[in-house]
Amino acid sequence: MTATTLSVEQLAQAQQDAEPVSFQLPWGCLRGLRWGPQEQVPQVLALHGWQDNAASFIPLAAALPAEVSLLALDFAGHGHSDKRPRGVHYHFVDYVYDSWSVLQQLGIAAQSPLPLLLGHSMGGYVATMLASLDGLQQAETGNASIQQLVSVEAYGLLAAEADDTVRQLQKGMQSRFNWEQKAGLQATPAQQSPPRPLSRSQALSARAAVADFEECYVALLVDRALQAVDDNAQRFVWRTDRAVRTTSPYRFVADQVTSLMRHIACPMHVIRGEQGFQELQVAQQRWPLPASQCLQQCWPGGHHVHMQQGPRLAELIVQLLRN
Repeated sequence: MTATTLSVEQLAQAQQDAEPVSFQLPWGCLRGLRWGPQEQVPQVLALHGWQDNAASFIPLAAALPAEVSLLALDFAGHGHSDKRPRGVHYHFVDYVYDSWSVLQQLGIAAQSPLPLLLGHSMGGYVATMLASLDGLQQAETGNASIQQLVSVEAYGLLAAEADDTVRQLQKGMQSRFNWEQKAGLQATPAQQSPPRPLSRSQALSARAAVADFEECYVALLVDRALQAVDDNAQRFVWRTDRAVRTTSPYRFVADQVTSLMRHIACPMHVIRGEQGFQELQVAQQRWPLPASQCLQQCWPGGHHVHMQQGPRLAELIVQLLRN
């Protein structure tokens, strides 16, 4: 085993050691996984990527020392969290608000700040907005609630050009309409066709077909994304709400992202995968932060480099927590 790999046994043990957590919100329940000491405020709060789930951070949990507390959330419509109510769509800013609400429930404030906020892909963009909000609070009150930000395969936001506003709106409207027609949302719930069950091996094959990372990590995500529909746990349906796939009808424009990045006050560490999203380099050039505030690294791996490099990420986090 190299310094950047974990055994299947280590991953299985971390999967078994995870403690379920839940947070009741007005629309439903957010759930997640927790490792380490069960203090009120975790040392690390982790936010996963689009169509992933909290199991995205099992490799990190497997590599962290036992004394480090890690809490990984499932976003709405992902993992074990509730789906949004029928006919309600998934807005990016609502992922931000849900996460901000969890921070409030955890009691994270200037008197008991969050030592480290970690996000991957979409979770990194959510974490960026949370850090920006916290920076504004710090500027206005002198009090900060987030001490450090680590963003994996995410920087700035997925912005749109102002001239593309109507085109983006059109794409979003059509995407929602197509989804509603396909899902039968025009019918009553009793008239809708139930999801088609599949086996675990079929689910693994489907996810692996679009993955750029190893099957052992694919299995972690798939296992948390499946719900058994028979007593023998041989047939499953996906837990992930298919509505999360619809195109957003709007995106922030570049000037708005500039404002968001300017308000980030905490130290930021950005990690890219060598075979990850190349667009991140363009974003880093477009919205640069001072080198003294934002440290950047590029590690071997793809878009899920945080799973592929669990021990290396754990080493970095331990170092940041000690500092």
